[in-house]
Amino acid sequence: MFLLIPRFLHRMIMRFGHPVRMALLRRFNVTVYGCRIIALDGEGRVLLLRQTYGRDWWLAPSGGMKRGEDAIFTAKRELTEETGCTLREAYEVEALVEDYYGLINEVRVVVGLAAGNPQADRREVREVRWFGRDALPEGLAPKVKAGLDRWIATWERYRNDN
Repeated sequence: MFLLIPRFLHRMIMRFGHPVRMALLRRFNVTVYGCRIIALDGEGRVLLLRQTYGRDWWLAPSGGMKRGEDAIFTAKRELTEETGCTLREAYEVEALVEDYYGLINEVRVVVGLAAGNPQADRREVREVRWFGRDALPEGLAPKVKAGLDRWIATWERYRNDN
């Protein structure tokens, strides 16, 4: 349905609707379920993006999960929607409980290899780029920065064991 809305209008809805949505979710004390995707290329670079709404941080691609939905399924769907890339050799490496705008956010972290040429969808994502792990951008979200090396190391162990 959202694809029928012109991109500029979708961006406006996201920018102004996001704070309203967060306020409503906080009001009803809703737990949010999400998936964070650490997408790597063949050179070990990390795919990061900046959204059209919320804070102006570089983030890992992510998306909401339905209760009981498989994290790897969600990761593949969200990465394709936001960047046009596909995800392979994906493993769920960690389950976290984080604060998300004052809500409880149950996050599944999935790491895998991305294939394709990333393109911002220009709806939710305004910019997407590859970054070397030794050249991460200023403004990287603190939660991503804190966990990135651990998540990739865990994925590498899973990958080598299978």
